[in-house]
Amino acid sequence: MVAAVREMVTLRESMRGLSGYANRGAAVGMTTRGNWGTGAAWEDESRAEPATERPPHPGEYAWTMQVVSVNVCGSFVMVPHAGAEEPTAHFKKPVSGRVAVGPLGLTGDTQADKRYHGGPHQAVYCISREVIEHWERELGRPLPPGSFGENLTVTGLPDDQARIGDVLRIGPGSRGEGNLEGDIEGVVLEVSLPRGPCHKLGYAMGDPGFPKRFLATCRVGFYCRVLKPGTVGAGDQISLEGSKGGSEWTIEAITRLKYFQKDDRAAAARAMNLAALAPVWREEFARRAGSVGSADGAE
Repeated sequence: MVAAVREMVTLRESMRGLSGYANRGAAVGMTTRGNWGTGAAWEDESRAEPATERPPHPGEYAWTMQVVSVNVCGSFVMVPHAGAEEPTAHFKKPVSGRVAVGPLGLTGDTQADKRYHGGPHQAVYCISREVIEHWERELGRPLPPGSFGENLTVTGLPDDQARIGDVLRIGPGSRGEGNLEGDIEGVVLEVSLPRGPCHKLGYAMGDPGFPKRFLATCRVGFYCRVLKPGTVGAGDQISLEGSKGGSEWTIEAITRLKYFQKDDRAAAARAMNLAALAPVWREEFARRAGSVGSADGAE
């Protein structure tokens, strides 16, 4: 088994020279909805309707899914806003070794404004390296891990494939076959909602208009709740354990519905019944659908 995993790792390393997720997907016979090669096509596609045909799911290609970096911010930083200063924990930095993950997030991490950040439904923020690479091309500069305030920089989980309710097992072992490092316990996460970018991302990027540009792509990364506490480290493998409720809503599609399709009451009525979606979003969709109080089954 160890030899097989090493062979998979070698194959993955050989693929890193390919540019963009579309090229890597083509190498394994996978098709994607997104055009990851050009920024214009990438952003224009965010205006399209959600696909009716389900694109390939990342669990079918589990060897491409991996934790690139684990990032935390242990203390607030004061930043200017509206003529005053406010605290932020956006500026997360990579940490080495294994980091404990509990119901409220990573040990050593913090949130400045707990009204909008943190809590059990936003315990861990993940963003795909493919998204970061797009913005590196757009901005013309490197963006180190943690630049978007993410806890986990991952690869192989772009927003047009990751779905609300996806259950992700993360650990040093191969897919469903135990660990390669003795008794190390990985974590199990469930995708709960997309990230809603705020003005602090604009400050971090040096561009007040950046959050709007970022949101317009509908590829904003995603939050997870913790189903099984454990530890996580850079290089951990990610495998899809299942999808709660069989949700067909990708992060990209539900972001588009939330921010750009506010008059689509039929879609809101469907989305409000996603059991794995964070309650605050389900309540919003219920209001739009004209069915406040009818979204049963919230966690």
